[in-house]
Amino acid sequence: MNFQQFTDKTLKDIEVKATELFDRNFEQQGFFGTKWKERKNGSNGRAILMGVGRLRRGVKTPKRNGNTIVWSFDVPYAKIHNEGGTIKATQNVRSFSRTVKGKEQKIKAFTRSVNIKMPQRQFIGDHPQLRKAIEVIVNRNAKKLIEDLKKNIKP
Repeated sequence: MNFQQFTDKTLKDIEVKATELFDRNFEQQGFFGTKWKERKNGSNGRAILMGVGRLRRGVKTPKRNGNTIVWSFDVPYAKIHNEGGTIKATQNVRSFSRTVKGKEQKIKAFTRSVNIKMPQRQFIGDHPQLRKAIEVIVNRNAKKLIEDLKKNIKP
C-alpha cells in the first residue's frame, strides 16, 4: 500500500462510516444521542422527520474534493431541518362564509404573512463521536500502511 492508496482507502472508509452514523440518527430520532424535539401536532405513528422517508433517502453519496468529503441533499428542506430557523411565508386565504349568532357573514379573500419556527433537528454534521470514529479509521489504516512499508523495506 502506498500513500495514495492509504489516502483513498481512508477517505472511502470515512465516507462509509459517517454515512452509516448519519443514517443511524434517523433511527434513533436524535443527533448522536441528543433527542430531537417532538412534533407540535403529535407523531401520527411516524418517527420524527419521517413522512415518506425522502429526507433520509435524500442524503447523496459524498463527493470528494481533494481530502475533503462533502455530503449533499436532493431535498430543499434538508438545511432548515438540520440547522433550524424561521420560514417566512405568505398564506392566501380564499373567501368563505361563516355563521355568527345565526347570521351568515361573507369573508373576503385575503393574505397573511406567517413565520414558521422550525426547531433544529440535526441529523448530519460534526460531533465528537464522529471524530472518534474517524480517528479509529485513520489509526487502523495507518498501521496497515506502516506494516506494508516495513515488508517492502529490505535490510
